[in-house]
Amino acid sequence: MDAGEAMAWVPLLTEDGSWTLIHGGPDGHGGHGGHGGHGGHGGHGEACHSREGAWTESVERYARPCGFGSAGGPGPTRLLDVGTGLGLNLAAVLSLLHEKRAGAWGSPGLLEITGLEVDRAVLRAAGELGLRADVLAGAPAELRRWWPPVLEAFGEVLERGGESELVEIAHPETGETAGRLRLFIGDGRRTLARADGALFDAVFLDAFSPGRAPELWEDAFLGSLAASLAPGGVLSTFTVNRRVRAALAAAGLSVSDGPAMGRKRAGTLARRLTQS
Repeated sequence: MDAGEAMAWVPLLTEDGSWTLIHGGPDGHGGHGGHGGHGGHGGHGEACHSREGAWTESVERYARPCGFGSAGGPGPTRLLDVGTGLGLNLAAVLSLLHEKRAGAWGSPGLLEITGLEVDRAVLRAAGELGLRADVLAGAPAELRRWWPPVLEAFGEVLERGGESELVEIAHPETGETAGRLRLFIGDGRRTLARADGALFDAVFLDAFSPGRAPELWEDAFLGSLAASLAPGGVLSTFTVNRRVRAALAAAGLSVSDGPAMGRKRAGTLARRLTQS
């Protein structure tokens, strides 16, 4: 049994009409988090996304600041998603990429995703949540379009039991391949090495907070994430922890504030400067 199988994932409606999951049930502390480290038998009550808006956070904290949806070219096409969880961050990226498709410059590049997730249970819980009519009924339109294909891909990963295989994510209308997902399940400190030294245009660090999953905020792991960024690549995370920022800077990244979201202060962006 996975460590995560011993706890429930409790659905939570957030302020923008999208849903997230709480780890093991609410404990009254609120907060934000993701996944990707080691599991635990007792839930700590931290939510996978901002309670102010799960979908809004995925778009405004992760997808947009990392260049997805920006004008002037195909943009990022290689993504490392640490703490894949419900897959909302992936749906947000696909939404922005294909929103650009209607623009003047042409079709987006095929999105290649590497996901790191510790807990099979959260993938199953996300799939169950996505089947509920009330969950999609009040959700933002682009989430309703792009989340189901992501969840279908998760289901295929779980069915195969071979997370190293590429799984296609289909466009919700055309059925064409919109992205390819390789999802590694296990402790992110070990599974990152299975990416075989790939370089990424964008890295989402959406693990549970440093107080809940300290192993994914260690200097060594942050250094590995920094080394995985291609020149010009951007890492985005919700935390503004000083030690985390110092470790990213020590790994050679240019660190700045990310966009503020609702009542929460800015997150962190860290860039690999383009080589001259």
